[in-house]
Amino acid sequence: MKHLEYINYVEAILKEGQVPGAQICLMDDSGVILTHTYGFADIEKSKPITEKTIFGIASMSKSLTCTAISLLEHEGKLSWQDPVRKYFPAFSIPGMPPEAVTLEHLAMHTTGIPPLPTLAWSFVQHTPADPWEEEDYQMLAKAAECKVETIDDIIQYIAEGKYRALGQAGEYRSYLNEGYALLSSVVDQVANQTLENFLAERVFKPLGMHHTTFDLEEAKASEDITDLFSKSKGEVKGSKIWDEAPPYRGCGWVKSTAEDITRYYLCLSQGGKLKHQQLLPVEVTEQMFGNRFASTVEGTYCYGLNKHVFNGHVICDHSGGLKGVASRGGFLKDEGFAVTVLTNLGSFNTAPIFNAAINWKLEYPLETSHQWAKPSNSTYFSPEVYTGKFSIREGKEQIIEIVYDETEGLIARAEDQELRMIHCGRTDFLLIPKGGKEIDAIVCKAFVRDGKAWGYSRGSRILQRIE
Repeated sequence: MKHLEYINYVEAILKEGQVPGAQICLMDDSGVILTHTYGFADIEKSKPITEKTIFGIASMSKSLTCTAISLLEHEGKLSWQDPVRKYFPAFSIPGMPPEAVTLEHLAMHTTGIPPLPTLAWSFVQHTPADPWEEEDYQMLAKAAECKVETIDDIIQYIAEGKYRALGQAGEYRSYLNEGYALLSSVVDQVANQTLENFLAERVFKPLGMHHTTFDLEEAKASEDITDLFSKSKGEVKGSKIWDEAPPYRGCGWVKSTAEDITRYYLCLSQGGKLKHQQLLPVEVTEQMFGNRFASTVEGTYCYGLNKHVFNGHVICDHSGGLKGVASRGGFLKDEGFAVTVLTNLGSFNTAPIFNAAINWKLEYPLETSHQWAKPSNSTYFSPEVYTGKFSIREGKEQIIEIVYDETEGLIARAEDQELRMIHCGRTDFLLIPKGGKEIDAIVCKAFVRDGKAWGYSRGSRILQRIE
């Protein structure tokens, strides 16, 4: 009955979100305790999703890349504290000593580099466009300053400094896919084999992840791989074209099944053990998300995993998003419980399904919120501190204008959308679309200097003031 309650809850969310297909797997140290498939893998709705259907996992791949680096460090072949310059002689961030930026900064998104347009440029120059994408692709391709085909292209763009640094290395965190492109290449250099082969030999095979690969053609050869779906003007569109961006392998290009990835997370949750076998050194898991990283309600980004405290339990997790991919997975640290949610609809919010699985395990109501920021009764005394225009250049430039209304308070305007800014104390806010649900809220934090907000973190990215 407990299983059925969770499945019904999940299916209601998937149906409301117009998700064509999904896979969900929950495991504990006894093995699979719940696996569920939903919907279809193809545009024609002739192929039901199975437990073996391969999905993209997008940025959930980042933890695997960090596992590779940590294994190499455990073997004495490199250090997370090595400067990036050691592996890339041309690497530099204008105004920052090259030795100040380490591999750890790449993994934790704390280089001081803001979000860059280079990943989007790589997408549009290496991936054919579907009809509804043509206009955006042409615009981005026209704006692209380089082909972004190699690691050297990324390093050159970073060195040219056509951006404003957020601060010194380690001072601020802002998501940077380019850091994981570099980490992929570090593994290639140090392991004397590709990241793909290293992970296949050292992680996928030992953990029994038989349906996991970076290789799209290998995944397609299984004949059980999902098509990709996107929402365009409110309509769900199907595609068979997977995103390609050659230098970015370790930041989001793993294809897998929910059961395979849950095996990996379960292994991490038990200090590298799976079915009582030590398959990964405990030192590797400790290095990636262990006690040296703070355990807080607000959360810490470790090596490819977010770590936060929820009602006394430590959750490590990560989401992923690409065209036709919305994923989320993770585990209860030291508690032998892991869950993975894979869907084939891009930009779908998988958090409620993942959180409900944690609630299911801990015997809380399935809808229990995991949001650390809570609306407060406090007020902001100087609203003008927060107003202005803020921008992020991750592909197409996104501009958010924050205005103050005496009746409604602070409002964030983004393109044709208005979001309420609900104060949560300090300089923290929840962004909620007008008429939207609190479950879909995004945490937003203002960074203030000299009496004005110079930037906002929106989720994992920092937007900078332009006016």
